[in-house]
Amino acid sequence: MRNNHERYKQQALEFIERAMANDTDQSITDMARNFCDENEVDYNDSFRRKFSYWIDLFKIKLAERNSVKRELFGLNGFEFNIPDGEDEIEIPEMALPKRYRRVAVISDIHLPYHDRNALVTALREIKSIGVDAIYINGDLMDAYQLSRHEKNKLNRSFKYEVDMTRLFFEELRHQFKEEDIYYKIGNHDVRFDKYIMDNADQLNGLINLEDVLRLRDHRVKLVGSMTKVILGKLNILHGHELPVKGALNHARAVMSKVSSNVLMGHFHRSDRSYMRDLEGDVHAVFGTGCLCKLNPKYMSINNWNHGWALVEVEKDGTFVVESKDIFI
Repeated sequence: MRNNHERYKQQALEFIERAMANDTDQSITDMARNFCDENEVDYNDSFRRKFSYWIDLFKIKLAERNSVKRELFGLNGFEFNIPDGEDEIEIPEMALPKRYRRVAVISDIHLPYHDRNALVTALREIKSIGVDAIYINGDLMDAYQLSRHEKNKLNRSFKYEVDMTRLFFEELRHQFKEEDIYYKIGNHDVRFDKYIMDNADQLNGLINLEDVLRLRDHRVKLVGSMTKVILGKLNILHGHELPVKGALNHARAVMSKVSSNVLMGHFHRSDRSYMRDLEGDVHAVFGTGCLCKLNPKYMSINNWNHGWALVEVEKDGTFVVESKDIFI
């Protein structure tokens, strides 16, 4: 018997919104039972009373959401007293140090579904070239068992993925003792935070990926999922921040959205697209290959390729991107 009903409050409010959107005539009992079935919660009279309270709370919040109230607002002596628009997401930014002249960008390793030969080939060349920093541009982990998609329970456990990732950072720091290392959260890595929020929101803020992976032990700097990283005149994104679907040329599709210089992973293949604006400035979007296995069960036929990118940047911000495609 699960007595802590309050832990389901947010899930219940979201469930009630979905349920009422589909059928406003459902009884409280039916909705409560359906919620319990969906979330594997024991149904009883006590839970029904709590669920009834949540329905009342939802109706109050809905009324507040749909109620317009005048708010005093003026700008430079001009009054126009309406509420502000709904909140929008602010894109966080982080600039890499200007002292960097060479940065290796690798992405989409998807531990433990990595291609060892491709990964080691990339890291060996990076060490041979010599860089100031290694930037892991998202999807280092696959987080398979934390996915919301249908999954095979016999596949590797999340603990195995964590242990593999810890070993990866141990080996990486052993080979690159002085270089700065960054780890950007991609759409697969972020499954950890989403899982905590969906299944154990009381632990949110107490358990985080940085601690689980022991990143501080290896001096690895964590970069948030939606953060735009700036290296000179180049923006670095994983790619999930700019969703494009069904495009044959992902770099071109992204260019149509940003009209800026972007280096990204996410799509698992090397790609690039250029655009020259009316002022004569040329912008480019670069896609890097992946370092994971090329024939996963969920997409055995694809046009992926192995690779990474070397970025050389000058003091004034000008840069060169060299695509390092790997053929094994």
